[in-house]
Amino acid sequence: MRVGEVAVACLALLGVACQNTGALHLRTRADESADFARYRTYAQAPPPKSAGALVEYTEITGRKFDAVIAERLEQAGLTRAPWDEADLQLALSVGGEARIEVWDWHRSYVASSTGAMPVLTGSLRVDVYDRRQERVVWQGVAWQETMNDALGEARGLRAVRRLMARYPQGDPAR
Repeated sequence: MRVGEVAVACLALLGVACQNTGALHLRTRADESADFARYRTYAQAPPPKSAGALVEYTEITGRKFDAVIAERLEQAGLTRAPWDEADLQLALSVGGEARIEVWDWHRSYVASSTGAMPVLTGSLRVDVYDRRQERVVWQGVAWQETMNDALGEARGLRAVRRLMARYPQGDPAR
């Protein structure tokens, strides 16, 4: 193998190794027939106690996520109410999946490289239900991949903030 081919192979390997964290992906959906200005109250289900492969996630982290969600809902003019009386009922889901990603790079018949890296995908979902109509009126999903086996609480909180920034405004003048 020539020196140039070795350098290219090393750069390719370094490029894969430096891709520690993928982009944060966000998807939201709102029921077009829902009138968010008419909702006055909300209630939140307790946060999940664990999140699969996300070993850093704890119930304490879930309570922090819930606080960010509550702050955004209150900015939208909603107030907290008991579960059975709230206009909107919210559920937070958090999950993680670990997998091994295998890659194969060939420069020529002389230079090639194969490797494997652990990849962790963390995801969270917020479902907002209209209690009276018994249907989902808003759903937000966020997910992110990392190759360093850690997504961390700070990244999770940032994801919740960015996701909830897409929640409909409602009527904050109440």
